[in-house]
Amino acid sequence: MAVALHWRLPARGADQGTGAVPTRAQSERAVGLFRAFARAAADHGFTGVATAPERWSQDAWISAARLADEARTLTFLLALRPGLMPPALGAQLADTYQRLSGGRVLLHVVADDEPGAGGAGDPRRADAFLGAIARYRADADLAAAAGAMGRSPDFPPVYLGGYSPAALEVAARHADVCLLPARPRGALRRALDRARALAERAGRRPAFGTRLHVVTRDTELEARRHAGPLIAGTGPRGRRLPAAAPARAGAVPRAPAGTAPGRALPRPAARPGEGAAVLVGSHRQVADRIAEYADAGITHFVLSGDPALEEVHHFGAGVLPLLGERGLWRPAAAAPAAAPR
Repeated sequence: MAVALHWRLPARGADQGTGAVPTRAQSERAVGLFRAFARAAADHGFTGVATAPERWSQDAWISAARLADEARTLTFLLALRPGLMPPALGAQLADTYQRLSGGRVLLHVVADDEPGAGGAGDPRRADAFLGAIARYRADADLAAAAGAMGRSPDFPPVYLGGYSPAALEVAARHADVCLLPARPRGALRRALDRARALAERAGRRPAFGTRLHVVTRDTELEARRHAGPLIAGTGPRGRRLPAAAPARAGAVPRAPAGTAPGRALPRPAARPGEGAAVLVGSHRQVADRIAEYADAGITHFVLSGDPALEEVHHFGAGVLPLLGERGLWRPAAAAPAAAPR
């Protein structure tokens, strides 16, 4: 079975590296970078692109609208923050985007305990928000009165992070794809078992995904040389943004003793809310790790890299062909977008 691979758009159009503060000139390049990024992702055959969920990032909906016609094979995983948008407006926007894009929209409903969210959501708000949208979709009169066109049969699939017990229960009730934290194989299987049990109790069968920050090169040594400053929270120019939260213990630029090549390492918080695991290694090592995740039941990946455009090319040229050889990847036009509700 092929996996779905979404690459995350740079948060503010800055491609100078994690933890680096963009200059005014770099910020002004955002639109051009977004377009180049979307074209590169489409050319390599990624499933789609994901908009950044932080409060301070470029607006997800406007960014996607700008890019939808640039790359017609891509899906768009749009970050939606329940605390900042009324449910009726969210339903209307999602339905409209889905219709105008030809069914290429996915919704990433953000919870505040999710890496990269920057405190932008809340599991309780997400539950209430998605419950309200479900009511709009089920009641034509209510939807019309609210200005929402929520009865579309192809309403966007919902991605929701299960990074805490409360968020996991919300994901079990509402998510088409439940995003779980990247963990070692044993811990991941336990998390999957719990998530499946909660979903089964709710009468649902969601798919599962995870987030990974990837650094891949022809050799492991080259990848680790590049990953060192990024894991430390600095960009290629050494400029750094102070962390908004403590760095996770064990974040190192090289594999600790006993760690197999290509294993995911913890990532410190170099920007507000960031904390995704970093997958570092050669193209084959990274492909091996993704295959292990897929074997465990993870079929949706939200990937990121710094600089974003450069890493898309490295992953697309080096890792995607290896995944294709294993039957885990096929070009975006034929790739799965999400599990049916």
